[in-house]
Amino acid sequence: MPRRPASRHTRKRTWELRPSVTVMAGPVVFVGGYSWSGEALRSMVRPAGAPPEGVVRPGEYRSAAAERSPSVTAGAPPEGVVRPGEYRSAAAERSPSVTAGARPVVVPTAAMFEGTGPAIDAVCQLLGSSDVDIVSIPRRIPPTDAAVNATLAAARLIVFPGESAIHLRSVLADTQAWDAVLQAWANGAILVGIGGAAAALADPMIDDRGGAFTLGLGVVTETAVLPHADRWGHERMLRTTRLVSTGVALITIDDDAALIWSPALGWEAHGNVGVTLNGGAIPLATVPPPSPRVR
Repeated sequence: MPRRPASRHTRKRTWELRPSVTVMAGPVVFVGGYSWSGEALRSMVRPAGAPPEGVVRPGEYRSAAAERSPSVTAGAPPEGVVRPGEYRSAAAERSPSVTAGARPVVVPTAAMFEGTGPAIDAVCQLLGSSDVDIVSIPRRIPPTDAAVNATLAAARLIVFPGESAIHLRSVLADTQAWDAVLQAWANGAILVGIGGAAAALADPMIDDRGGAFTLGLGVVTETAVLPHADRWGHERMLRTTRLVSTGVALITIDDDAALIWSPALGWEAHGNVGVTLNGGAIPLATVPPPSPRVR
């Protein structure tokens, strides 16, 4: 009987160390957890005329829960439909020319099991504003859902919070919604993954239920991202390190840290970020850059 070929994440690879290079895509931010300060991200998206970091204007930074309009919470919208202005801040009221596409878009699919409300609030706190649009995709949606696709394609910042990497991958992989995300990214939008969602953006993806590897969304390839690294016990971390395939870089990010890639600066670590390849530490600059693959 002929031998079965090895799966794509078990066969051995050759991996050439090379510095990051510029590609035509927006920045990508892998956040270890909600403990990260977020200052580097806020500096990337802070609009002209915004107050300096740490200066709070009265009423500007309210929680997302407080911003929900009572007139729209009574009846749930059709699945995936975005209510412009449901999460807003005083900043939006001072800038009526701001369009829906200019506001950050939060896709809390990976937080469906832990609760999307707290995840959205945490994102708003991380961004320093509740002026965001929410795209709810709890399950795979019809490919013709124009409202979702249009909102994602027009976004300039897309944030994926939540811990269920498996659910996020299962819902978005090979869909027109994910194609819209990739198109926005290729046109310069910023992609942000927080916690488990950060792991889902990579391929292979770490399944935090046991630390094994599976297919991810592939914003970065031949690279696995492990968030909350400081919360993993020694035995669990050792098992994951042993399971990673030859030729796959393993990036570990602590709960209060983040890793950012941008076309201008390449990879930047904010906090405790580690990179290993074949069991040994390597320079961050040698990790291949993200690359959009739009179908």
